[in-house]
Amino acid sequence: MLSTMIRAGGSVGRQLIRSAEVAPAGVRTISKSSEVNSDYMTMRDNNPTPKVSRDYQSKMQIRLKKVSRTLSTLNCSVPEAATHTAVSKSESREFMAVFPDLVRDLTDYIKKYDEKVAAKWFARALQYNVPQGKKNRGLAAVLAYRMLAKSHELTPENIRRAHYLGWCIEMFQSVFLICDDVMDGSQTRRGQPCWYKVDDVKLTAVNDALMLDAAIFHVLKKQFGDEPYYNKLVEMFNEIKFITTVGQSLDLQSAKLDVTQYTMDLYKSIVSHKTAYYTFYLPVALAMHMTG
Repeated sequence: MLSTMIRAGGSVGRQLIRSAEVAPAGVRTISKSSEVNSDYMTMRDNNPTPKVSRDYQSKMQIRLKKVSRTLSTLNCSVPEAATHTAVSKSESREFMAVFPDLVRDLTDYIKKYDEKVAAKWFARALQYNVPQGKKNRGLAAVLAYRMLAKSHELTPENIRRAHYLGWCIEMFQSVFLICDDVMDGSQTRRGQPCWYKVDDVKLTAVNDALMLDAAIFHVLKKQFGDEPYYNKLVEMFNEIKFITTVGQSLDLQSAKLDVTQYTMDLYKSIVSHKTAYYTFYLPVALAMHMTG
């Protein structure tokens, strides 16, 4: 390869090799990825095309790079707090530590009506469906409470109740995910078979979703029944449930439409009503009710 360049380029080739051999460490000489440098490594004809100055070329490259990044999410002016996960690992562990207590509370309540079968089944449904995701919505409620509450309100008991509220949101989402998987005929969810695809579950999943929904309001009553904002929490869950079912209906009906009828307005309506309300609005709104 080097001998070919020497024969083709003559003194230019020899000069380039000599420069590469004697160049001090840390000095950039020839870049294999540079179009400017690689141009010297090719055959020249007798009437070469006039070269654009490197200054001009560099300016154009910088300008093109800026244009290509106009829609980029990378922004050096983004505050430091927005560049990393807001919830710490310890917060996530504290949140997960409450889940066994939640399961115990619910199964103990079910045992009032059935000592073995129903309680054991519901515990399995809870453990399979609720804690397997990223838990962003539940953690968002806890984080919002920590940010909105006054310092004297951040007691261990209030933090624990904020965790319970977060798990109510996670159960709320699981209700819709179970039903959505059945309606869509999905196969997997969160890296495992959908609940209704488990061999001994099938369409029992529909009843399990109803039990999860009822469990939310049992938890709310037990944890917040004596609070003046209790009714607000119940109303909030009912309102968001209705909005989410509207979004689900739009999603199902849109599957019947011709592609030409699928407009951006319809798309925006689906994404805002089906998941946005309980993902972004609900966690913050619930925390605001908790903090008055």
